[in-house]
Amino acid sequence: MSTKTLAMAACLTASIAQADMFAAPDAQAALGSELLQLFLDEPEILQKALYPPVVTADEIYADDIAADLERIGKEAQSLFESDGPKIGTADGPVLMALFVDEGCDDCALASDELRDVLQKLGVAARVFDLAKDTNAQGIMERLTLDTVPAYVMSDRMIRGHMPPFVIERYLAEATQ
Repeated sequence: MSTKTLAMAACLTASIAQADMFAAPDAQAALGSELLQLFLDEPEILQKALYPPVVTADEIYADDIAADLERIGKEAQSLFESDGPKIGTADGPVLMALFVDEGCDDCALASDELRDVLQKLGVAARVFDLAKDTNAQGIMERLTLDTVPAYVMSDRMIRGHMPPFVIERYLAEATQ
């Protein structure tokens, strides 16, 4: 549809709202005929209105997702190494990193819930305690994480406490 046609339709709509010039039945019929002809000549007007393009979250946040994945990739060795404090299955693969801090009420809960999920799945998580690990704060900043608890996997970052069933689903997907 041309810009000119769109502008004319907008002006026409505004005029209709402000004036009684289409109160008479013959004026309404004339307007109806004009609109019908417009829609027949330019069916994409109705097509766009009735069937708008579907935009997924992946499309909306594609740049942010790519930037997050790049940041995770740069920190992967530190995040998922076997050395250092871990929870879960002692000899299981490290699939997640958990950032916690003292004085954080949700951190203890997140750690306990995560431990149970990890043991159930036979995997482990590397724990970064901001109060004990001098490198943890720098890693969080480079990942642009700003709250604890925070979870990091190879394909996602999660800010704030997550229910165990959500974490279990993410980890189960990662083990397949």
